[in-house]
Amino acid sequence: MNNEERRFRYVSLDGCKELGRGSHGITYRLNDEQLLKVYTDNSKFSTIEKERLSAKHAFLEGIPSGIAFDTVVTELGLGVIFEFINGDTLGSYMSKHEDQFDDLIDKYVSLLKQFHTTKADTKKFRSSKEVFINNFNNLPEKYFNKKQVQSLINIVNAVPDEECFIHNDFHPQNIIRIEDGNLMVIDMADVSYGHYIFDFGSIYLTLVFSGSTSNKVCKRVTGLTSKQAKYLWQETVKRYLKTNDKKVIKDFEKKCAVIRNLYLTMLITTEKNVWSKPVLYLMSIWAKIMLIGRERKCIKLLSSC
Repeated sequence: MNNEERRFRYVSLDGCKELGRGSHGITYRLNDEQLLKVYTDNSKFSTIEKERLSAKHAFLEGIPSGIAFDTVVTELGLGVIFEFINGDTLGSYMSKHEDQFDDLIDKYVSLLKQFHTTKADTKKFRSSKEVFINNFNNLPEKYFNKKQVQSLINIVNAVPDEECFIHNDFHPQNIIRIEDGNLMVIDMADVSYGHYIFDFGSIYLTLVFSGSTSNKVCKRVTGLTSKQAKYLWQETVKRYLKTNDKKVIKDFEKKCAVIRNLYLTMLITTEKNVWSKPVLYLMSIWAKIMLIGRERKCIKLLSSC
């Protein structure tokens, strides 16, 4: 163990059942009441502690989520102990119970609205704008010059300021359907505050963009087929906005597409050790065409949110 790890209680993974793997780590069943998320992506302690505190503060604000306990050290590195939530991911459950699909969408939208109608403590959470701007300021110079970075920041700043909770990854595999039928949110690493359009941009990226690639990718990311994911998106927008007006929905989706493109651009920084150089280059070209090249149009769209 390094000096930082010596500060924490040691927990052995021997005999612990693996529950799943994500881009940041592996989750284990620690006992009947707790699970352990071990970070295997060389995450800094500050990043790990941010997720623990975000989960803790969100729970205390009344967001239905698992309780975060201690930061510990394991043979694979640092991890956080969370309350074990017994249930199935919403995506997996929906795909197996299509007869309940519409009822589950109502619960999904209700949970999303609960997030967005809960005011976040701005002293305990970062703003969504800050997250984007910090990442854009760290974009590689070989892909973006200072003027291009400023264009991206201008687009972000066009979004009106709000103080509601933003999950930033509110997709069906980050939601658990517990035994009584209610829903609880997991993976609170990126919780922030801001305008709800940020959440919808993230959801649009997950449900529509990943769904447009292949059924295999969509199933892995969301637990749903491409067709199911598209239907979930369409119904979420209609029920959240309480409208079937095609013009209103189309205008809203245009705004969501701009936020989706901002998220994709941010991946150039956050996933630079995961994606290949050709992929990162193509993503930078996408950003220059869809965002920087349309800066005024993007600002006009987002300023009317």
